[in-house]
Amino acid sequence: ALQGEPMDFEEVAALVQSVVPLLLGVVERAGSEEVDGEHHEHVIEASVALLDLANGCDTEVELPLLDIVVESTATLQDIASLVAHVEWAQRLAWTRARNAGQEGYHATMVLFGARSYHLLRALPRSEGRLRDTQHIVLALLSSHVKLAETAEHPEGINRHVDDALSWVARGKEVIRDREEFAAARLVAPPEDVGSAKEVLSIFEFTAHCHRGDLETLSTLTRTPTPLAGDTLYAMAAAALRTGCEAAACEVLRSFLRCETTATPEFATAVREAVQRAPEQELPELFRAAEARADAGEYPVAELRWLVAWAWNEGVRRHYEGARREAGEWFQRAMRLQGLGGFDELP
Repeated sequence: ALQGEPMDFEEVAALVQSVVPLLLGVVERAGSEEVDGEHHEHVIEASVALLDLANGCDTEVELPLLDIVVESTATLQDIASLVAHVEWAQRLAWTRARNAGQEGYHATMVLFGARSYHLLRALPRSEGRLRDTQHIVLALLSSHVKLAETAEHPEGINRHVDDALSWVARGKEVIRDREEFAAARLVAPPEDVGSAKEVLSIFEFTAHCHRGDLETLSTLTRTPTPLAGDTLYAMAAAALRTGCEAAACEVLRSFLRCETTATPEFATAVREAVQRAPEQELPELFRAAEARADAGEYPVAELRWLVAWAWNEGVRRHYEGARREAGEWFQRAMRLQGLGGFDELP
C-alpha cells in the first residue's frame, strides 16, 4: 500500500483496523524496559503513514490513529526528530474539525479539535503555534457551549458544561503562555490576547449559566478590570438565553452603566431590563433612556415601546388606586413621547 499500489477505502480501513491494536500494544507498555523512545518514534511514524493512507476514509478510521499519535507524543521527552510528523497529524485533525458539514459540525469539532489541541501543545513553542492553540480552544468552547444548549437531557447538558469549563481552564493557560512568551522576548503581548480574554470570560459565564450558580455568575462580572460593554451585552444575552433571569438583570445593570455602550444595544438592554427589574429600579432605567433620547440617539421603535410601557404602567397604577404613582408614569410617557416627536400617545 505504501508503495503506491491502488487500494479502495474498505481495504485501507481493514488494514488500519488490523494494525491499530499492535500500535496500541506498544503505547500501553510505555515506560517498560521493552519499550523505549525509539519504539514510540516508530509508532508515530507508522501512525502518520497510515493517516496519510487513510485520507478520505471514515472518521472512525482516523480517530484511533490520531489518539495513538497523541499518546505516544505525550510519552516522549524529545520530539525534535518527529516535529514534521506531529505537525502533519495536527493539521489533519484541525482540517477535519473545520471542514465538518453544518449538520454535526459541533460534535466533529469536539472530536478532532481536541486532538489537534493536544498535538499542538506537544510541539516546541512559538508565537504562531500558541496563537493557533488559542484559536482551537475558543472554537472548542463554542462547540461545547452550543452542544450544552441543544442537549435534550440533563446528563448531556452537564457533560458539555463540564467539558466547556475544562477548556476555559486550558484557554487561560494558553493565554498566560502567550504573555510569558512575549515577556521573555521583551515585546508586548499580541493585540488579540485582550479580546481572547473577553471571549473566554463570555464562554465561562455562559457555561455557569447552565448551572444557575448566581454567586459564581456575580463573581465573574466583578473583575479587577471592568469588562467591556460588548462583553457584558453578550453575557446578558447568554443569561437570557439560558433562562437565568437574576443574572441577566445584574449584568444588564452593569452594561447600562458603561459610557461607551452603543445606543442600539443600550436600547435593547433597557427594554430587557424593564421587563425584569424590581419596581424600585424602573425609574432609574427610564431616566437613563430619557437622557439618551434627549441627545437624539434613541431608536424610534424602542422609544415607542417605552412610551407604551410607561403609559400602560400608569393605567395599571391608576386602577389600583395609586394615583400619585400613576401620574408619574403618565408624565414619563409624555416626556418620552415629546422627545421622540410622536403625534400620539398609546
